[in-house]
Parts: sequence; structure tokens; C-alpha cells
Amino acid sequence: MLSVRMLGVFSISVDGERLTEDVGPSGRQLCGFLFEYMGRVHRRERLADQFWGHLDPERARAALNTALWRLRKLLSRDPKSQGGQNLRSQGSEIVLEPACWLDVDTHCFDAAMKELFDPRSSAPMSARLPVLEAAVQSYAGPFLDGEDADWVLEERERLHSLYVRAASELVSIYGLSDRHEEAIATARRIIVADPFRESTFRKLAILLVLNGQRGDALRQYERWRSMFRRELGIEPMPQTLRLADEIRSGRIFEHLDALKMEALSDFRHDSVGQGSRAEFMR
Repeated sequence: MLSVRMLGVFSISVDGERLTEDVGPSGRQLCGFLFEYMGRVHRRERLADQFWGHLDPERARAALNTALWRLRKLLSRDPKSQGGQNLRSQGSEIVLEPACWLDVDTHCFDAAMKELFDPRSSAPMSARLPVLEAAVQSYAGPFLDGEDADWVLEERERLHSLYVRAASELVSIYGLSDRHEEAIATARRIIVADPFRESTFRKLAILLVLNGQRGDALRQYERWRSMFRRELGIEPMPQTLRLADEIRSGRIFEHLDALKMEALSDFRHDSVGQGSRAEFMR
């Protein structure tokens, strides 16, 4: 099995052994593009201009040909590829065909998201918990971390939004099932990926209190508030300030169960149409 990992740093491995062949910066982006959009037909001229537009046309075409040769060589490391025959070049058109021996993490992640959030499914999300847990666990970092091409940034944001939605669902299921440790760990993962998603921080603070970690909730709040001031130069939202005051005074215990139900039942909606405060500041 040839495995391609694009969530996080780009890497290719065969049967668990990472390949170290260097395809160069532009070649790496080309590989990522073809793997991400497998099955699509691409025109040679457009690929050459997209990844080697800084070169004159003849040199750009030569660089593209070299990169395609290197990619076919990588594919051929899996014997089932029959020499990388699924990378097809016909005249001015190039297509990388999907194959049963080729595993691409972003495609697996997308497939899981479609299964989980299929509006036609009548099964509750809790019934699909193993798929949800595997999907969240598979998200190893931003798409093609370290690359900054426009197409990469667009795809990175799309996958990031799906991850936040899935992880939010998981926190909700864990929290409502009183699996507080797991809910806290997953909420922390969301904050690592998106530290300015203020609604997630509020849920984390409530979960810490529910888990008997009121002091940790206050310490987390102070660290997070300092980062918010330092990075964005603004104060947290009023509802966040009120929550911190309730935790500090102990008033939160007067309605903790109701607050839990309200916060966790609505948690799944935080990632739908609502970005972090940092996004609104841009």
C-alpha cells in the first residue's frame, strides 16, 4: 500500500516505510495537487504555468515533465502500481487515477465526513461514534503544512472547518455522556488548531468545572485571555467574561447542569457559519 499524507507535512510511504526522494518545492506542490484532485483531468500548460510560472514556457514544460517522471517513479515503488500506470499522460492532458493500492489521507477524511454528515442518514451521531473518533484522530495538522499557495490555503480552510465540525460533535457526545476527560482532551485539540475560537474555550471551561477542575478552568482562562490581548489586542466577549466571573465566584454551581446541557447541545453548531474571532479581525 502506498500511503500519502497531506494533513500535516507532506509525506509518502510504502508499507509503513517513508520515502525520502526529493521532488523539489514545486514538484511537491504538483504532487499534492494531483493527489488531492485525483481523477480530474488537468492541462499540461496550466500545470506548467501554475507551478513553474516564474520560468519561461520551454523551461516550465521541461520542469513539469521532470516532476511527472519523479512522481511516476514514486508511484512505482508499490509493485501493484505496475510502474505508476495510473498517472496517465495523453497529449496535452494529465490525470492521476485513483487506485486500490493508493491511500490518501484527505480522501479518507472527506469520505468519513460525507458519511457522518449525510443529511439522508437517520442514525444518530452517537451511533457513528467509531467513525467520528477515527476521523478526528486522523487529522494530523493543517493541509500541506508549510505551503502557502492560494489553492492550498483554500483547501486547508475547507478541511479545517470539517475537522472543527467533527471534533465539536465528538466533544458534545463525550460531554453529554459524562465522559469529561475525553471531552476536555478533544476540546483542547480544537483550541490547538484554532486558538481564537472563543465559543470552544467557553465549553472547555465548563467541562473543566464539571470534571472537578475549577482551578484549572480559571488558570486556563487567564492564560487564554492574556494570549487574546497579546495577539488580537481585544478583550474576550461579554459572555466569556461573565462565565469566568461565575466560575471565580462559585455561582456557576447554581445552574451547572442547565449550563452543561445548553452549551454541549449547541456545541455542534459552533463550527457552522461561525469562524473564530481572529477570522473576523482580518
